[in-house]
Amino acid sequence: MLTITIVGLDRIRQRFGQDITPHLSALTLGVAEQVRSEIQSYPAATEANRPHTVYTRGKKYGRTQWYVRGEGPHWLVKGARSTGPGRAGMGRVHEVNNVMGIERFKHTSEQLGQQWHIEAEGDTAHVVVNRASYASYVHSQLHQARFHGDRGWKTDRDAIDAVKGSGMLVSLAAQFVVRWWNG
Repeated sequence: MLTITIVGLDRIRQRFGQDITPHLSALTLGVAEQVRSEIQSYPAATEANRPHTVYTRGKKYGRTQWYVRGEGPHWLVKGARSTGPGRAGMGRVHEVNNVMGIERFKHTSEQLGQQWHIEAEGDTAHVVVNRASYASYVHSQLHQARFHGDRGWKTDRDAIDAVKGSGMLVSLAAQFVVRWWNG
C-alpha cells in the first residue's frame, strides 16, 4: 500500500480556513490512476502463449498446449474427431508443431487487464483493485506465482515503486498545491 502523508496539513487548514478535501481527493485519485496504469500493462507474450509440448510425469508423449490471453488454455487432442461446429470447447482440425489434432479450449479468462478499477475509500483516499479471482496470483507481491514473475508480470509493489521513482508524485503534489491555492 502507498500512503501519502502531508506534513503540516492541519496548520494549512487553520490558516486559510478552506476545505481542501476535494483537492486531496483529486491528488490521491491521480496517484491511483498512475499505479493502475503501471500495473495493468501486460508483459510481452512468452513461450506459454505459443503452442509447445508439455510432458507430464511418467508419460512418454507430451501434450501440445498454450494459453490465449482473454480466452484461456488451448490444447490439441491427437486422433480426436470433430463433433461439428458450435460445440463449446471444440475447434478445427489443424497442425501445430508437427502434431495433427483437434484444437480444444476452456474459456477461463476473467479478462484480468480489463478488471482494474479505482474505488474511493473515505473522503480522500483511493484504492486500485482488480475483480479477477486470480489477480493476486498474478500481481500481489505476497502471493504472486513464481512463473508469473519470471514472465514479467508486475506486482503491486513494482507498480508503486515505479510511480514513486518516476517523479510523478512530486508533479501531482504540485498540481494539488496549485489547485488548492487558486481555490
